[in-house]
Amino acid sequence: MIRDSPYNSIVFPHGRRARKALEGNGDLPVFILGHSLGGLIALVAANNSPSSLFRGVLATGPAITVDPDIATPVNIFLARCLMRYE
Repeated sequence: MIRDSPYNSIVFPHGRRARKALEGNGDLPVFILGHSLGGLIALVAANNSPSSLFRGVLATGPAITVDPDIATPVNIFLARCLMRYE
């Protein structure tokens, strides 16, 4: 969990709103969508929420960077190969 994110003041209200929207609505699936900075906020919100809150996350062009120690050329190649078989 990313509890010390600088975006917490933006992120936590979304989780509260989602929980409030679900009150009295049964087991409706809730998805969170964000683009660019909103994509980053959606990812942080989903990561900091109970696993039962969001059914899925759609982050289009999230404002994130990849750790170069993890995203080696070999790992990038393998990820691209595996994406073809999903």
